[in-house]
Amino acid sequence: MAYVTQDEYIQAMHVVDAPDGFDRLEARAEDYLDDLTRNYYRYHELADDRFPLRATRFKRAIMRQIEYMATSGITSQDQASRQEASEQQVMGRTTVTKTYQTAGGLDTTAMSVISADAIAALSGTGLLYRGIPYARY
Repeated sequence: MAYVTQDEYIQAMHVVDAPDGFDRLEARAEDYLDDLTRNYYRYHELADDRFPLRATRFKRAIMRQIEYMATSGITSQDQASRQEASEQQVMGRTTVTKTYQTAGGLDTTAMSVISADAIAALSGTGLLYRGIPYARY
């Protein structure tokens, strides 16, 4: 079952219509964010979450991921890795170039299939936690 419907997307994102191929984009967004959150909402019901803010922010992350994929055209990590390693903006006689480089090569965080806005929506929810839980003996 989809986490977000077209009607929810239209209302929350304040748009007139959902992007073309919404169902396909929503399914991909689900896959990517399920991987990122360790399938939390595959094991727990989204509608029954005892922390409504966490569920709301997860749905917001799904919507932002859909928007990112629709506007950028990047729907797979393979496509993201094939993106240009630099961007150039020209304004009059001024040219600004941004190159995504790190000491070890290309910065893969700059060219990711997962939206930075989606990650920001999930931050503070506990869904991105990767630590070891405290074990009490």
